[in-house]
Amino acid sequence: MNLTPEDIFQKYQNEELDRKTSINFLIFLIENSNDETMRVESLKTIGKIQTFDDELYEFIENLLISDSNLDIRCHTAEIIRAYYGEKSLSLLTWVLKHEKSIECLAIIVKTLIEIDTPDSKNLLFEEVEKIKKLKQLHVGSIVSTNHFRKQIKELFRKNKKKDVSSVVLGEVLLNFWTLLGIKKTFFSVYYELVNSRVVTLDLSDVEFEVRGWKAEYKNNITQLSEIPGLHHLTSLERLYLSNNKISDVEGLEELLNLSYVDVSNNKIEYVKNLDIFKALPRLKHVKLNGNPIVNKINFHELNKTIDIKFETKSDFFK
Repeated sequence: MNLTPEDIFQKYQNEELDRKTSINFLIFLIENSNDETMRVESLKTIGKIQTFDDELYEFIENLLISDSNLDIRCHTAEIIRAYYGEKSLSLLTWVLKHEKSIECLAIIVKTLIEIDTPDSKNLLFEEVEKIKKLKQLHVGSIVSTNHFRKQIKELFRKNKKKDVSSVVLGEVLLNFWTLLGIKKTFFSVYYELVNSRVVTLDLSDVEFEVRGWKAEYKNNITQLSEIPGLHHLTSLERLYLSNNKISDVEGLEELLNLSYVDVSNNKIEYVKNLDIFKALPRLKHVKLNGNPIVNKINFHELNKTIDIKFETKSDFFK
């Protein structure tokens, strides 16, 4: 009987399959299917059935530790986060040491923040301590960590360990790992830190910023999804992306602290992008000049609180 995850879930809902049989079918697909999409859907379906006991935990644990599919590991981490929490501390410790993906690590960090016990907080603290000891990293080129290390030292100079929350420790880790991923991708990156969080990021004209690597990095940014982990920089206030080939700004909606965005001289064309700008609660200034969209904007539909710069002037609209 060749059942898809959707078939299995439907039969489960119709009581044609009991819970244990449904789970066993889905586990079989995850372990044996060569279709990665089906494997991911099978894992999602286990989440929909919501049966999480010790036996299933061992299976989930093994996936998070050893599966080569990043989507599988991320979905598994979300299941751990939702249903196992503190029980999984030893597993989370292992993942922090061995996982390479910022997306998977982000889920682990958020899990530890939510557990918020002395043991979970200590895991986060130990990871931050590792950053303090790093002088440089090899990520294709040598990347200095001095700026970040100084910020972390300053954080603990001003605050005792017990007074630094799990949330702050988690944010420091996510900002460091994200910045490292961005540097690995673009090599030449300008940024500013406040309290170990990235508040300014400049990726303007990355084709020319990486002159020595132009043969390999000959294309500018076309989508924000090409900036690894950008959505984790939740303290970001100023973002410079001018002179690239960006066609839309989908992804900015998660950066709620943005106050200034420069996307001048890109390829932003569709008016729907304005909705993303208008949804950002702290956004005050946007540079849009040099984009096709400037010829399509109805000025009367814009938000008065956002200063939008076009070709030669800056006006306030509502």
